[in-house]
Amino acid sequence: VPDEPEVAEAEDQAVQIVAALVNPRGPESGAEKLMLVNLSDQPAALGGWTIEDQNGNTDRLATYTLQAGSVVRVGLGRVRLLNAGGRIILKNARGQVVHQVDYTRAETTKEGWWVKF
Repeated sequence: VPDEPEVAEAEDQAVQIVAALVNPRGPESGAEKLMLVNLSDQPAALGGWTIEDQNGNTDRLATYTLQAGSVVRVGLGRVRLLNAGGRIILKNARGQVVHQVDYTRAETTKEGWWVKF
């Protein structure tokens, strides 16, 4: 049995992946994006946080404070969102899993549409 990833503290878990542009119109490289939301009543400092795909490719988030109740759109570089389906993992600066979502091929068929989680 593989080791279970370390799960983040409750306050970090307030930041969640709410949508992903997996299949953008036109060339996909550099056009794939995520939306993150802060569900808490406190700002969340995202410096050192990472996004990881199902193959272990990682993008580090810019130093940014996501205000309470706010949403931010994040562009992806090394992370690849596969149209065949996949997994997106958000980790805090300590490498702990904050939020993880999965999506299927069926959810990515409409070019330019966001997948909602």
